[in-house]
This record gives sequence, C-alpha cells and structure tokens, in this order.
Amino acid sequence: MNILLIMADELSTWGLGCYDSRQKHTPNIDALAAGGILFSAAYTPSPICVPTRAAIACGRYLHEIGYWSSAEAYDGRVPSWGHRLRDAGVETVSIGKLHFRNGTDDTGFDRQVEPIHIPDGIGWVRGLLRRPLASYDATAEMAEMIGPGETDYTRFDRRVAAEAEAWLSDPTRAASTPGAPS
Repeated sequence: MNILLIMADELSTWGLGCYDSRQKHTPNIDALAAGGILFSAAYTPSPICVPTRAAIACGRYLHEIGYWSSAEAYDGRVPSWGHRLRDAGVETVSIGKLHFRNGTDDTGFDRQVEPIHIPDGIGWVRGLLRRPLASYDATAEMAEMIGPGETDYTRFDRRVAAEAEAWLSDPTRAASTPGAPS
C-alpha cells in the first residue's frame, strides 16, 4: 500500500481543474486526483496553517491536541498517522514544507526531505496578542515577492518536486516497501 498526501498552502478548489474549474489547467494534480480520492466536502480545521498541519497530522480537532496558533507547532507529542504507519512497518517520508516545530522532534517520519519548519521552533508568538493584533511584516515582504519570475519559493517548489519525483520513481524503494508489487 502506498499513500501519497499532497498538502498545499493557500489553495482552494477554484484553483484546480479536477474540481471542474474550467479556468485552471492543472494536469498533474488532475491526473493524481483521477487515480485517487478527491474530497468533495473537506474543511480546514483552522484558518491558520500551522495548527491546521498539526490537526491533519494527528487526525484530530485542535481542541483535542492543543496546537492552537502559529506559535504552537506540532512537536510529535500527540501521535500522528505517521507514527502509526511507521510503527506498522511502513516507510514514512515527508518531502517539503511541514511547518512543524523542528526537524529533531519525532513527528512520525522516518525521513524529512527539504523540510521547512517554523523559525527557531517557537513560531509567531506576537500573533497570540489579540488587542491590538500584531502586524505580520513577513506577509508584506512575501506579497512583494509574489508575481511573475523566479523567487526563493519557486526554487524551493522545484527542489521539492524533483525530490518527490526521484523518491516516487526509485525502483529500490518500491521493491523494499512492504506490500509493494515486485
């Protein structure tokens, strides 16, 4: 059995052809969706990406796991689906952005390739302040970088895609995975 979970920040159904968006052409994601499971009624557990990633990793609601904000990233304290798969002898590999606390916590992955974790393992503490809400200057910087042309993000995305493609097409990995066809 192989499980491939693709998680993208800031992506909605209107941006993908597999959700009948006639304006968007996303042939690679559409092909993956055609051969897998396409969620028709999925909702985010949080409007904030760091706690959402923790909830998805654990398969539980935020109020059950306690990772409420961008200052409290997943640290492996609550068992994840990665822990369960790994404990059952399944290789678990993460390729790309995790936004977990750091790369040394046991978050259920045998290996992390090109991970991005929250800065300094403590996240955005100022975001916990409610009145007045702290400004998040990094968003202004990121907004200025977005647009046509090459950025650190597009270079990172290309590295992640290349690593994922290499891992998925590695014949030695497939042969050594329990239950994989020989």
